[in-house]
Order: sequence, then structure tokens, then C-alpha cells
Amino acid sequence: MKRTILAAACLIGTIGAMHGAIAQETGFHSMHALKKVGGKLCMVDHTHAGKSPQSGTGSKAVAVKLAINNWVSFTEFEYGKSWGKWSNAWAKAEKCSGGGGNWVCEVTARPCKGR
Repeated sequence: MKRTILAAACLIGTIGAMHGAIAQETGFHSMHALKKVGGKLCMVDHTHAGKSPQSGTGSKAVAVKLAINNWVSFTEFEYGKSWGKWSNAWAKAEKCSGGGGNWVCEVTARPCKGR
């Protein structure tokens, strides 16, 4: 009896782990037109934006990094981790303003799923 319970617990754990890996994608990407770009599957008609906080960012480099982190966070939330990698994104752009220790940056890009 104990072996049966242990085997069932292992099976449930394995299924749960597989579900976690599959659940990384939300399925919402299928709402958009997709095409292959450089070996990646990218959204053709949809761009995401990420913005740094309005103040206290320090340098321009920090503001860009915060904006990218914002882009990644929202894209992962909406489509899953496989779509939220900035390194895979297509048609990237950034706009920054400010100076001194107070920069504000916004990045835009089309989400892509890597190979």
C-alpha cells in the first residue's frame, strides 16, 4: 500500500512539473499575426512598451535598464517567459529624456519567441 501511495505521489509530482513547464506560455500570442524573423517567431502587429520611473533613476543607463525590466515583466505576464526575453525582441527602440541624475526612458519592441 505504501508503495502505491509513493508511486502515485511521484506521478502527481511529475505531472505537476510538466504542467509548470507548459504553463509558461499563456496562449495569448495566438491573437496576433506572427512571422519568422531571424529564426525567431515574432509578433508582426503588436509592440510592447516599458518605461522607467519618472524620477530617481540616476544615470541614463540605469533608466534604460529599468525600462527594459518593465518591458520584460509585462511581456512575460501577458504571454509567458518564452516571449519576454529582451534579447529575442524585434524592432527595438528607446527614447530617453532628462539629465543629471534624473532620466526617464521608454523602450518599445515586438515580442519574439526564441528558437
